[in-house]
Amino acid sequence: MATNVVWREDPPYLHRVGTDFRLTILVGADGEPPTDVTIELNDGVERFATLFTPDSIQHIRDNNAVHGECLGGRYFWADHLIIVESVEPSFIEEVVADLVRSGEVYSAFGVAS
Repeated sequence: MATNVVWREDPPYLHRVGTDFRLTILVGADGEPPTDVTIELNDGVERFATLFTPDSIQHIRDNNAVHGECLGGRYFWADHLIIVESVEPSFIEEVVADLVRSGEVYSAFGVAS
């Protein structure tokens, strides 16, 4: 895959093509997590994950406590969850690149159907 130097905007998505993967980020209306991420590796398989910050998880748990969901906010779960310190696109790209380099991308991201 070719390397772009800029993000391509296609609201509500941001796209970037790198040498090892193609990255698509679904940007929330307020720019806050959770953030859905889709990647395509050189094998052509699309994979997905949802990125949360610790603060965003606590916010969801607090909201669940108010509404009585998830045993009143006493637990939280998400499919293919990755906890990050920031959902800035450049940091997300760093996280994905690290997971690709380590090979952990195959466990951290689910296969899109």
